[in-house]
Amino acid sequence: MCGAVFAQSPGGTTAAVPKAPDVATPAAKAAPADFWFNAPAAPMTIERREIPQAQQAGFGMKSWLGLANRSSQRVVRYDVGCVVEDQGRVKVMSTLFWVAISEGGAAPGHFSPGIFRHGDPGQDEQDATHACRGGRLSVVLVGFGDGSIWSVKGAQWAQRPVEAPQMAPEPNN
Repeated sequence: MCGAVFAQSPGGTTAAVPKAPDVATPAAKAAPADFWFNAPAAPMTIERREIPQAQQAGFGMKSWLGLANRSSQRVVRYDVGCVVEDQGRVKVMSTLFWVAISEGGAAPGHFSPGIFRHGDPGQDEQDATHACRGGRLSVVLVGFGDGSIWSVKGAQWAQRPVEAPQMAPEPNN
C-alpha cells in the first residue's frame, strides 16, 4: 500500500503494519474463493495473484492473497470481516480489523499482497482460511479519500447482545 498503514484490532489497540512491497498488477488468477466473498460492486476485493518470478523462490509459493482497489478512487481505509450469505443477502457477522492508509491512500488499480501478514504468504493464507469459521472473509467497508464510505449492499450487521458487567460477589460479614 502507499504510505504508512495502521491497523486496529477489535480490542482497540492500534499498531503500525510494515509497508508491503509494491508489485506489478498482473491479472487476478481465477481461483476457488471458498473462504472469501467479494460483493459484486465491492471497490476493494480479496484476490489471488501470481508472485513475481524473482520472488517466488524466496517465498516458496507461486501466488499470494491480497487486496485490490478496483474503484476509480483512492482508498484511505477498509474493514475486513466475516460474512454469511442467506437468500441473496449478506450478513456481516463480525469485523476482524480495520486498516487506515496514510499518504493519500491506495490508488485505483493498486494491489497490496497480504491480508494479515505482509511478507509471509504461506502464513497469511493459513490465517485467511481459518479467520471466519462458519462464514467467509470479506472486505465489508471501504472509506475513500473524498470522505465517502461504501459498505456491502443489502448487508445486515449482526447485533451482539450486550452482556451485563461481571459483578464481584459481596463479602459475607
